[in-house]
Amino acid sequence: MSRPRFNQETLAHTIDHIFLPPKLPQDGDINKSENDIAMLDFVHAVLVDFKPNLNVENPGAKMPEIRIDYVRQVLGKFIDLHRGGQLETGSLEREFKHMVANGIETIPLYIKEQNSGILVRKVGQEIVFQSFEVSAHNESVIGCQGRLLCSFPGPTIAIPTATFQDPAFQKELVLCLVEMSDSNPTDAAREMTRKAKAEMPEDRVTVKPIYITEFLSGLLRGIGRFVKEEDVDEVIKTNRICKRIADEVLWNKAKIPWRRSPYWLVLRVALQTTLLNVNAQAEDSTNQSLQYKQLMLYIMAMVLQETITHNQQYHVESDKLSHMWRKLGRRAAKLGQSNIPEALFGVVSRVIGATGAELTRRFTKIQSHSTPTLHWAPGSLDVQGDKQITFKESGQYIQNVLQEFQSPNTNTSLSTFGYTHPIRVHQLVAVTTLSNLSKTLLDNEKGSHEHRIALLDVEKWVEKSLDEFVLANISSITACKDLLELLRTYTSNAAMEYKRNPVDTSLMLLTAAHIWMAIDQIALSICPLLKEYSCEVGIDILEPLILPTETLLCRVQTIEQYIRSRESSQKPSVFVDGSKTLSTSFAVRYYQQSPEHQALLAEITANAQRERETKKEEFQRQKK
Repeated sequence: MSRPRFNQETLAHTIDHIFLPPKLPQDGDINKSENDIAMLDFVHAVLVDFKPNLNVENPGAKMPEIRIDYVRQVLGKFIDLHRGGQLETGSLEREFKHMVANGIETIPLYIKEQNSGILVRKVGQEIVFQSFEVSAHNESVIGCQGRLLCSFPGPTIAIPTATFQDPAFQKELVLCLVEMSDSNPTDAAREMTRKAKAEMPEDRVTVKPIYITEFLSGLLRGIGRFVKEEDVDEVIKTNRICKRIADEVLWNKAKIPWRRSPYWLVLRVALQTTLLNVNAQAEDSTNQSLQYKQLMLYIMAMVLQETITHNQQYHVESDKLSHMWRKLGRRAAKLGQSNIPEALFGVVSRVIGATGAELTRRFTKIQSHSTPTLHWAPGSLDVQGDKQITFKESGQYIQNVLQEFQSPNTNTSLSTFGYTHPIRVHQLVAVTTLSNLSKTLLDNEKGSHEHRIALLDVEKWVEKSLDEFVLANISSITACKDLLELLRTYTSNAAMEYKRNPVDTSLMLLTAAHIWMAIDQIALSICPLLKEYSCEVGIDILEPLILPTETLLCRVQTIEQYIRSRESSQKPSVFVDGSKTLSTSFAVRYYQQSPEHQALLAEITANAQRERETKKEEFQRQKK
C-alpha cells in the first residue's frame, strides 16, 4: 500500500474545497496557503498518473498526450510560483524570461491581496493578459439562490512579444504584480466600516479587483490592444467560459469568514481555458468542455480513493464520506457513460464500489453495537416458583371485605383507594347535548395527564360522534352556540398543550376544522340564505398539516370537499358593507326576510317617533 499523501488537516482542507460538503468550517483563518499548495500538489501528482490510467486500446477513449502534458505543465508553473503563499520577484522574472524561449504558452497567476487572477498566454507573436475576479462579493454569494453564474476570464489585452521581452518592461511588470499581490488596498478597492468612531477597512469582505481588471489592464492596453470577443477576424480567441460557482460565506465567532479556496478556482479556470485553447488549435471544437469534465471527474475520484485507501489514518466522518461518494456518482451520471473513456469509467466505478462497501461496513458496525443482546437461558428459569404469587399485606383487607359481606350493617371502615379519576367525556356527552363538555377541559389541570386525556376524548368524540350530533340538532341554535363554545375552549387549551409538537398541532387544527364544518352545517339549516355567500375559508387551508394516518387524511378530504361545495368565486362575501351594495348585502337581505327584525325596526322607529314628539311638546312649553 502506498503512503498517505496528506495529513489530517490537508485532507480535510482538500475535501472541503473540492467536494464542498454540507458541513463546512466557520472560520476563514484555517484556510492556510500551505494547505492550498498541498491540495494543488496532489492534483499535479494524480495528473502524472492520468495518462497510464487511460492507456486503453481505443485511441479515441483517452486524452491526447500533448494535451495532458500541457495541462501538467501549466499546473506545475502555477504551483511553483505560489508555493510560498505570495508571488516572488525572482521566480516570476524567470518564468517571464523563459516564457517565449522555452515554449511555455500559459502562466496562471493569483494576485492574492487584489482578489484577482491573471492568465498570461503566448498566442502567435503576441502575449495575452486575461484578468478576472476570483472570490465573488459576500452579498452576491449570500443573496444568491443556488449557484452564482460567473463568466471567465474578464478583459483580454494583447501586447507584442517584442515589448514583453523588453527587460525594462518585464522588471516593472513583475514589481507591479508582486507589490499588488502583497499589498492590502485601503482605498476604493476595499470596503470601509466604522469601528470605535473611526473608519477602518472591512477585512471580512472581499476586495474589488479594480487594480488588476481596470488599472493594470488599462496600462497594458496603452502599449497593446484590447481583444474584442465579437470580432470574427480576430486571431486571438478569448475563449470565455461560464461557470456555476458554488461558494459560501461562513463565520461563527471568527475574525474572517470561510470562503472556498481561490487557488482552486484559478486552477479550474486556467485548466478549462487552456484545454479550450488546445482544442481550438487542434480544430477539435466538438468536445471543448468534455475533456475538462473528464479531468475533474478523475481528480475527484483520486481524492476519494486516497481517503478510502488510507481510511485508518484519516478517519473521515461517514456523512462527509457519503457526500463525496454521492457527488462523484452524480458527476459521472451527468457526464454519461458514453462520454467517459473506458479506463476512466473503470477507475470511477472501482472507487465508488469501494466507498459503498466502506459505508456499508460502518453502518453494519453501528447496527451491531445498537442492537440489544437478548440472553435466553431457559434452564435458569424457576417455573414452579414463578407460578406462586404471594400478597403478604392483603390478608387483613380480605378479612375486612368478607366481614363486610357477612355483616353488611356493621360500621367496619374499609380502606379506600384515594385516587379519583376524572369523568371521561364519553360519559358526559349524549348524542343530543353538549352540556359540561367545555367544563371538563377547564376542570383538569393544564399539562397533566388528565388534561391530555380530556383533549383526546374531545378529539375522539368529534371524530366518532360529531356528525351524529349534527343530524340530531340540525336546526338547533343552542347546539350551534354550544359547538362554538367547545371550539373556543378546545383550541385555547390544545394550542398550549400541543405547541411543541407539529403532529399534535395538526390534529388540533383538523379537529377545529371539523367543528367549524358542523357549525356551518347547522347555521345553513337555520339560515339557508348563507348558502348564497362565501364561507370565507380557503380550500387549501389544510394542506400544510402533518397527518400520519390514512383515517386523518380521509377526514381532511371530507372537509375539503365540503369547503369546495360551499366556496365559489361568484359568491359575495357575507361581510360586505350593506351601505355600498344594498341589494346584495347579506345584512339587508336577511332583514328583508326576517319578520322578527322588521318588527324590531318598527318598534325602534315608533319609540323614536314618540320620544321625538315628547321633546317637541317639551320645547313648546319651555318656549312659552
